[in-house]
Amino acid sequence: AYEIKECDWSSDVCSSDLIEQALLVDDSPLVGGSRSNPATWLKAFDEIRKLFAESAEAKNRLLSPAYFSFNNEAGGRCPKCEGTGSVAIDMQFLADVVMHCPECNGRRFTREALEITWRNLSIADVLALTASDAFVFFKGHRRLQRRLKSLKDVGLGYLTLGQPLNTLSGGEAQRLKLAATLARSQRRTLVLMNEPTTGLHPQDVEHLLKCFHDLLEVGQSLIIVENDPMVLAAADFVIELGPGAGPDGGRLIRG
Repeated sequence: AYEIKECDWSSDVCSSDLIEQALLVDDSPLVGGSRSNPATWLKAFDEIRKLFAESAEAKNRLLSPAYFSFNNEAGGRCPKCEGTGSVAIDMQFLADVVMHCPECNGRRFTREALEITWRNLSIADVLALTASDAFVFFKGHRRLQRRLKSLKDVGLGYLTLGQPLNTLSGGEAQRLKLAATLARSQRRTLVLMNEPTTGLHPQDVEHLLKCFHDLLEVGQSLIIVENDPMVLAAADFVIELGPGAGPDGGRLIRG
């Protein structure tokens, strides 16, 4: 899902004692299938499926977490739309028309699967929750909350857990990748980002800076291409290129 570039370990700048890997967190489209969403991207859906499988009704029916997976043909996903929630109608010489699946009405699961509830919500109801609402709903489940908190911290608390990845903007895709990096919290990683504050309200930029601080606290390093004054003020080092744009730039002004 990430573009990982190996460092030149022979370099004096990059040493295996300092950096184990480099991650490019950009606004390129997210890698995932038609059933992928923020919950699956952050591995939060694995935890959610386990909780549903532990419910009394699921145990009575001998259902496993795999039953609630979109990728399980023998599970509880809707057989008509195969868990996507939508179907495409072939219009011959015109573009296909995509509409809600008439079998599940866009809820992605069979009626039997939707009968299984956890804290009075079905699996489809949970996927319809925003990340902020889901963080409160799953109170007490710290591992799951930690993954959901990463979405809130990067300003994506408004996304629903089941929103298809192909509907996210470039900026949202970049911040979702950052959220995954926060959830992983790997040490000695160099994270490269290009203008992550694009489209963000100043208050959201403050939350993003807190994320950057959290990454640094666990031993990661950041190189960010940015012109937001709040980010520049928080940087340990600033390399300014200019003095103009295009062919008039490219010279180091201040480091």
